[in-house]
Amino acid sequence: MAAALADGGADFVLIDTRDERAWRQGHARGAVHIPKPDMPARIPEYPAGTRFVVYCWGPGCNGATRAGLIVSEPGL
Repeated sequence: MAAALADGGADFVLIDTRDERAWRQGHARGAVHIPKPDMPARIPEYPAGTRFVVYCWGPGCNGATRAGLIVSEPGL
């Protein structure tokens, strides 16, 4: 994943779903910042069929799971 993002060959959008403060503290290289509350409005900005990879804090956080549900909702 890191190599694909670095060379521009990624066939997905990597989304960091954390809040602004966490984003400023650090984030994955190549990630786009879309906090979960903003996702329903921002996901439609991407073409239909766009693949998304979402992440949050880590195994103890269900934020990425909830974000995955948002991007998989019909109509987004």
